[in-house]
Amino acid sequence: MRAVLLLAAVLSAPAATVNILDGRTLTGPVLRFEKETLRMGQTSVPIADCDWLEPGSGSGVNLGRASLGVWLADGSWLPASSLMAGKVDHVLRVISPLGRFDVPLTAVRGWSMTADLPSDGPQDRVLLDSGPVTGRIEGLVGGKLLLRSDLSPDKPLEFTLDQVRGLRLTGTMTASLGTVLSVTLDPDRPPLRLRAGEPLALAAVATATLPTLADSPLAAARFRVESGRRVYLSDLTPTEVQDAGAFGVVWPWKQDTNLDGSPLRLGGTRFAKGLVAHSQARLVWRLDGRFTRLRGLVGIADLVNDEGDCNAAILGDEKTLWQQASVKGGEKPQWLDLDLNGVKTLELRVELGKRYDIGDHLVLADAYLIKK
Repeated sequence: MRAVLLLAAVLSAPAATVNILDGRTLTGPVLRFEKETLRMGQTSVPIADCDWLEPGSGSGVNLGRASLGVWLADGSWLPASSLMAGKVDHVLRVISPLGRFDVPLTAVRGWSMTADLPSDGPQDRVLLDSGPVTGRIEGLVGGKLLLRSDLSPDKPLEFTLDQVRGLRLTGTMTASLGTVLSVTLDPDRPPLRLRAGEPLALAAVATATLPTLADSPLAAARFRVESGRRVYLSDLTPTEVQDAGAFGVVWPWKQDTNLDGSPLRLGGTRFAKGLVAHSQARLVWRLDGRFTRLRGLVGIADLVNDEGDCNAAILGDEKTLWQQASVKGGEKPQWLDLDLNGVKTLELRVELGKRYDIGDHLVLADAYLIKK
């Protein structure tokens, strides 16, 4: 009887699913991480070859109402129900639906109860009930956030965490190293990036591990593999850039944001990765034949609503791989899947349309290359 019950439990358990970058889909029993590979029963596959994976049913993630969130140094958004000072100075304890995490303040970009961080600027920004205060955060000491400000030049201002409605720290983003899994927990916020392994850990803080995956809301999530053979186009530096504009007005191209610096949205969806170029523009990347495909979405940024009408083209070694004479605002984004085998030079051109350059915010959203 015990063997029968065990077999029934195995048969009723949701299967793990792994999609490979070459288009194959594999299914099997419980998924486990073993160094640089994934194992499902007797099947193993290199993590670098994976597009996405679902450890459970893939029915989605239910975190309840997690309006508060912490932005980490790698761009991740970690949902939180409350924040408190850690047991040691300069450490933030995040109470999250995913577990409890001790995060060094150096790995934090800020926190907020809205979909975005407080506005950026040359100084750190603390948002209080009375309004914003700017200056330089000196640390989290004795349970209080210390801010050196012109309002108190001789002594830093002190705030308890329950006084702080939002925080924005200056500094550059830092990319996560190693194999990274990305999971979208809220469509209006950036994805959370995790370091693959047993157990999973925050990619920005390797010591901040998650509880057993089977006991986590993430058991039903879809993870995207963001390292290995996937390389985002916006992470590559163009070898040539021409931003000409029209009538003397130039909008320089942007990586991972709209041209005005706001979150990148296309077709009603927010994207953490992508690039935007305004007519007239020309961007060139040197690939040296290292990649097999370019995939992503193309269209006009939601920022300009129904504006925009431009001629756009993507070329490989000066041969047209894709072209559309009129990319218009408000239209459904197009899916791109272009063959790059042997291509040494990739080029994006955005030319004037029927309305010159009005609203020509051309987006390549979630655009990525696949390494050989």
